Amino acid sequence: MPDTPLRPEEMETYKTDVATDAEAPDPTVPTPGGDARPWIRIGVLLLVLFVAVIVLGLAMIPR
Repeated sequence: MPDTPLRPEEMETYKTDVATDAEAPDPTVPTPGGDARPWIRIGVLLLVLFVAVIVLGLAMIPR
């Protein structure tokens, strides 16, 4: 903290700035689960869509 006393409004600003800086994530550290392999998500989505098309296609066959 600064050596000079702060006014209440300055103190609130200082607390907010310190809290924001302390909680900011380090940009050099990769976040867990964040876009490490987006092709897996795309592949799963395509697989689900493929299965849905097959199931709907089979459901439309007259019995």
